[in-house]
Amino acid sequence: EVSDTAESKDHVMATVPVPFSDVHIVLEQDEDIALAVPNEFRRRLFLFGSLGFALTLLVAWVTTRHVVKPTEALTAEAVRMAQGELSSPIQVRAQDEIGVLAETLETMRQQLRNALEEVAEANRELESRVKERTHQLQDLVRRILTAQEEERRRIALELHDETAQTV
Repeated sequence: EVSDTAESKDHVMATVPVPFSDVHIVLEQDEDIALAVPNEFRRRLFLFGSLGFALTLLVAWVTTRHVVKPTEALTAEAVRMAQGELSSPIQVRAQDEIGVLAETLETMRQQLRNALEEVAEANRELESRVKERTHQLQDLVRRILTAQEEERRRIALELHDETAQTV
């Protein structure tokens, strides 16, 4: 007799023909025993797949941070330059396109700083020239006014002398 618990278990059956005969071998096992290897494989596949996925996420996060951090620093440096602060060099170091971009931005910063210094020097020189020309014009105006005054006096004296001689 078979107990109720034995009948309630699921079974797996397989038949295999015996070569060169009409006989077949029938194998019957409980499902948990027959499918133990595939079930274990499925469990391990799920475990290793989950670990692989977690590892992939970790690598993606590290890689992203490796790219994002220099990019954020470079953006901050560009904003600093846009605000007109050109005195301190760009300190972003990277081995990829971000590094090339940082070097190019540093070259631009140096060129901008040099151009601004040249413009400031040219402005100082122009201011100096304007002051010098203004001083020369003031001196020339003073000399013209002095010459006009002397000419007026001379004409007045001459008119006075002519009138006096005529009288």
